[in-house]
Amino acid sequence: MTTIKSLCEEFNFDPSKMTKEQKIVIKLMTHWTEAKINQKLKPLEVTIKNQKKKIQSLEKIVGNFKKPTPGDADFKYPKKGKIFITEYKDVILITGNTYEVRPIIKSYEKPKWQKDLGGWSLSKENNIEEIVKELEPLVKSIQIAKSEKILLTEDSD
Repeated sequence: MTTIKSLCEEFNFDPSKMTKEQKIVIKLMTHWTEAKINQKLKPLEVTIKNQKKKIQSLEKIVGNFKKPTPGDADFKYPKKGKIFITEYKDVILITGNTYEVRPIIKSYEKPKWQKDLGGWSLSKENNIEEIVKELEPLVKSIQIAKSEKILLTEDSD
C-alpha cells in the first residue's frame, strides 16, 4: 500500500502543509482505489488459476511435445537438396541447400556466412569427414572437392 508520505515525496509536496481532513481524504481514496483494483483482480486470478489447470491437464495428455529440430535424435526429415563442400588452403566452404542444416553447420568451429560466396566458411580446424557424416542423413547428396587456392583474403574475414 502506498503511503501519504511516499506520494508527497513523489510529487514534491510538503505533507506538513496538509490539513488533517486532506490526509483523511487521501487515505480514504487510497483504500477505495485499492479495493476497486482488488475487485478487478480477483476474477482475473481465478481465470489464471483455471487456465493453469487446463494447461497442466493438456500437458499430461500431450506430454512436453517439442517439434524436433535438426540435430535432435528423433528428428525425421525428408532429404532435401545438395551440399557442396570445398576444402581450400585457408577455409572449408559449404554451399548449396544449407538453409535447413544451418544449425548443424553453426555448431562447428568458426562458422561464418559468406554472402558474396553464397555459403558458409568454416575453420580448417574442422574435420570434413565429421561434417559429411552429420549432414549426409539430411541431404540428398554431398559433393566434396579440394582446391589449392586461398579463398578468403585477410580483409574478408
